[in-house]
Amino acid sequence: LRQSGVQPSFRGVGASVAVTWSAAELYGVKLGAANLAPVLKNGQATLRKTAIPVADGQANVAAVVDLAPSEPTLKLAKLQLLENVTLTKELGAQLLGRINPVFMHVASIEGRVNLRVEDVLIPLGPSVKQRGAAQGRLDLRQVQMRPSGLLGELIALGGLQAGGAYPVQIGTLTFVMQDGRIRYDNLRLTFPEKFDLIFRGSVGLDDTLDLVVSVPVRAALLDRLGVKGPTLEHAQMLGGARVDIPLVGTRAQPRLDFAKVDVQSLLKDVLLKQPGKQIEDLLRGLPGDQRKRP
Repeated sequence: LRQSGVQPSFRGVGASVAVTWSAAELYGVKLGAANLAPVLKNGQATLRKTAIPVADGQANVAAVVDLAPSEPTLKLAKLQLLENVTLTKELGAQLLGRINPVFMHVASIEGRVNLRVEDVLIPLGPSVKQRGAAQGRLDLRQVQMRPSGLLGELIALGGLQAGGAYPVQIGTLTFVMQDGRIRYDNLRLTFPEKFDLIFRGSVGLDDTLDLVVSVPVRAALLDRLGVKGPTLEHAQMLGGARVDIPLVGTRAQPRLDFAKVDVQSLLKDVLLKQPGKQIEDLLRGLPGDQRKRP
């Protein structure tokens, strides 16, 4: 938190503490004036819901911290944490990057973000990586981004050029945090030309990844998978087919594991439904095909 005008003050020893600021900046987002006044009682620090102006939107903070256990625990029943807040590159990396590493590796991102959380139970210590739990609903609107890194590699599989600014439809994502991992099954990013990426799996608070991205079959993807021949024609023939690619590594260093993609089993069933010489040519072009060439 880069802040100015912060004025902490104590009101009653062991009873409450007030933290105020006239202006602040968090993850590249400018915050308006705020006065936070948690109250300590019966071994719990309680911060009642407080609204903080954020550009054209609003951030809400509230929590109960149970200080009785050896490791304090943050509890929260339900809260609209962010309301129509401006999305910045830094906020995307620090907040959205916890949900999916593609947001950590973009040249730029703009838009609006809404975030609702509930049933939050998070240890404030090392065990959060094994026991952190919560539910949430993330809503992203008016998003425009300039992909790079992993996301640049992914859109290249659809024949789109990295480096350009694209409008991206994302919409609403429901997720759960369980055993220190953030899990979801349908994070969809839709780019121009109806090219959509669908992510499912989990991201750990220890930064490990267990994700899969579903990618529509386009000529560039077939090229990347090592398919030979006229891949543009093959891709048109496979209209509607998708390929699942594991995403491994860490949030800071994610990578696509093409070695785990079984191209034959993913595509042959689709291809064999369509007779013709072109299909035979494509089957011969699949990596690992051992049939004799004519």
